[in-house]
Amino acid sequence: MIGDAASGPAAMVVLVTGGTGLVGKAIEEVVKAENRADEKWIFLSSKEADLKDMEATKRLFAKYNPTHVIHLAAMVGGLFKNLKYNLDFYVRFICSVQCGRTFLGAYLTKLLDIDFVA
Repeated sequence: MIGDAASGPAAMVVLVTGGTGLVGKAIEEVVKAENRADEKWIFLSSKEADLKDMEATKRLFAKYNPTHVIHLAAMVGGLFKNLKYNLDFYVRFICSVQCGRTFLGAYLTKLLDIDFVA
């Protein structure tokens, strides 16, 4: 988590799913370098919550109360994994879309959804 709760409420709370992946780590480096006091950034891994589970996702949103989400969580595997587990990739994609639509209206100001399945 980047941002200091002691300095008062952040104007913007950004939740980054897939925050421990390649793109998430790159964003984290930029955020650290810019060090904006009015922003709180939370970088999540799949260990924090199973985003395919709607109840777990609701608890996650209630815990952090984000205003913005950068959704980078993905199942990555390359061509052979895509061919072997194509239903798993499809289900994860559909869950991602449903979660995004559900939470956009209920919690968020903005949602950036990078739905890539590689």
